[in-house]
Amino acid sequence: MKPALTALLAAKPQQADALKLGLIGALDLENAVVRKGGSLSETFSDYYGDLILAVSTLNDARAVKALTGALGTENMATSSLVAFGDSAVDAVLEHIAQGPDGPGRRSGCLVLQRWAEPSAAVTVKDPPPLRRSTSAPASFHFESGSFR
Repeated sequence: MKPALTALLAAKPQQADALKLGLIGALDLENAVVRKGGSLSETFSDYYGDLILAVSTLNDARAVKALTGALGTENMATSSLVAFGDSAVDAVLEHIAQGPDGPGRRSGCLVLQRWAEPSAAVTVKDPPPLRRSTSAPASFHFESGSFR
């Protein structure tokens, strides 16, 4: 998917930003469909996974909210959010604090855990975004390179 999307964006440089925003917006819309619950067809599930993968490969910080909405979909959104580091902290904390119980919250906690690992490629410092987050549960504190 990444080579094809990269080629498309390179072939249409004047439209690349609109294409990125279109994909991000589509993921926001489809996240709402998934949140409603119910049975999803295999075709929709395949499309939704492909859409998450496409948005993940954009490496565009504007996608943080949409990717946070897709937490709980295995590793696709989680890995991208980990790579965004500080710019994703508030969205991930908000998702954990306000999101429904289940896979999405667990995936949000996995993002926090991966940021705190000593071997993390992207580290989260004790940033202003963490201190200003009003949605963070009281049990989340960042100390000495890890969340407690």
